[in-house]
Amino acid sequence: MVSSPGENLEPTDMLGRECTTELTTSGSFVQSTPPPVHEDGTPYTGCWPLGTWTFTAALAPAMGSCENTPAPLAQYQFKVEEKLDAMGDAYQQTTYLTDPGIRYRGKISQGGDGLCEGELDLFSADGKEVWILKPELYADNHLGGSGEYQRFNKDQWIE
Repeated sequence: MVSSPGENLEPTDMLGRECTTELTTSGSFVQSTPPPVHEDGTPYTGCWPLGTWTFTAALAPAMGSCENTPAPLAQYQFKVEEKLDAMGDAYQQTTYLTDPGIRYRGKISQGGDGLCEGELDLFSADGKEVWILKPELYADNHLGGSGEYQRFNKDQWIE
């Protein structure tokens, strides 16, 4: 059988990703506002992320393709607050506290292995290094989770 040109080549990463390294996260959560109580008096259940999330990240041994992965910071911290928009509707705002000057994106969703899953994406100044941190909040207020360090050949930051 004759191969055609380009057959059996590694797939190209359209994002320009050069390598990835997996991470683990662990830490704690301090609630700032208690969850509401339903009209019938039953307590709220589910994801209630309002408060401060403090955690560390560690490189997962032998889980990645990056050589010379930079060391994670000693600690990461963000807070989730409830705000009101111009129409008076509530929304959640995530603020990165460790280094407010860095480019980041943060969000919280219900799910993952815990009650809530956070995602904090941190971008280097040139946008070619991205830390994707996914702490998960459990009922006893501890954080577990995962993450990934990624290196790219072009800027990944989109405003």
